[in-house]
Amino acid sequence: MKPFIILIFGLIFFSACNYRNNEITKVEFATGGCFGSCPLTATSVDSSLHYKYYSGGIIPVWGNKPPKDDYNGYYTGTISRGLWDSIIIKLNGIHYKQLDTVYNHSVDDESFELIVHYRNGIKHIHAQSFSLPNNAREVFYWIANCYKSIKLKQIQDTLKFETTIQHPFNARDFVQMPKGFRIKPPPTK
Repeated sequence: MKPFIILIFGLIFFSACNYRNNEITKVEFATGGCFGSCPLTATSVDSSLHYKYYSGGIIPVWGNKPPKDDYNGYYTGTISRGLWDSIIIKLNGIHYKQLDTVYNHSVDDESFELIVHYRNGIKHIHAQSFSLPNNAREVFYWIANCYKSIKLKQIQDTLKFETTIQHPFNARDFVQMPKGFRIKPPPTK
């Protein structure tokens, strides 16, 4: 009788794990502007392990030169099943469906946009990094840095992303500045 019970519980456990892993079908993530040198990036990864990445560089502010960015342009690659599973586990760990859709209580920090496609819907989150709960902020930064562990190939074509904050001076979030405009720091006393 005991082996039968263990078998039943084992099947229930593995089917529950399979459901969780198969529920999310696509994740898109972008980083946007801030009042510092924040990168403009977009990432898209789906359950077939296709990875798309865009880096628009870093907007220089306060009269400074932007830091060097090794990636600039459009890239594609393939991720491992282990990385996809890690993304799923981390998103489920922060209960992404229960997160608010907007976190904007801070102003001088990096902007994030997360879109999670799952079996019965879409979760779309706009956030300022320091407005997020700590555990969610850690996962968002982790997703933002996943590109560093993937062998990416630069492509000449443009890629489409559902996220929008990776575009500098997005009309929804910023006022378009004249070409060559730079923010100058206030004079010191």
